[in-house]
Amino acid sequence: MRKYLKINAGKDHIFQVLTDVAQWTEWWPGFKNANVLERRDNGFVAEVATDMKIGGKMTIDIDHSQPDVVVYRQIKGWFKAYSNSWTLLPDQQGAGTTIKVAIEISAGALVSKRMLHDKLAQSLSQTEDNLNKLLQNASPLPQAAPSPETAPKPTHQAGQKPIHVFPTAKGLEVWVSGRRYIMKYAGWSKENPDILPAP
Repeated sequence: MRKYLKINAGKDHIFQVLTDVAQWTEWWPGFKNANVLERRDNGFVAEVATDMKIGGKMTIDIDHSQPDVVVYRQIKGWFKAYSNSWTLLPDQQGAGTTIKVAIEISAGALVSKRMLHDKLAQSLSQTEDNLNKLLQNASPLPQAAPSPETAPKPTHQAGQKPIHVFPTAKGLEVWVSGRRYIMKYAGWSKENPDILPAP
């Protein structure tokens, strides 16, 4: 599952919140508490407690060794497999930050993929609201563009547009100057979306 969150704050503030277990309960739906078990360069291991009826406790590895990327992976817990990566992207309109969230999860044959997808989508929408409320005063949005006399010269060649490309279950997801395009794989359909990986 992939979703984009629009957060009205700078990347540095968002990164700090994503990697600070003391603040997880303030924005991550369902989290009760988290304790760091082990720290290392560019990451740590934490035990978390949630209000889920099943799988209330998990041990997860948090890796932020890549620039502007935070990855959460289950080490021990109820799910057969779980990973959740957050990539911080500059908003193409120059206001705030776009977070690309990519979740890969396998809960076993007894759990409906559609139900799980709907639950995750609801949780991510709430996460977006919670992060914006938490960070509304932490990082001011960029000021209005400077005048032509003081504006820095662009480093890219004239006519070039910033492009981000991500592989998804549907096909290639392409972002060009803040606009999203999907290049679908042959054979993809709504009847066979393959939104989540097979158990």
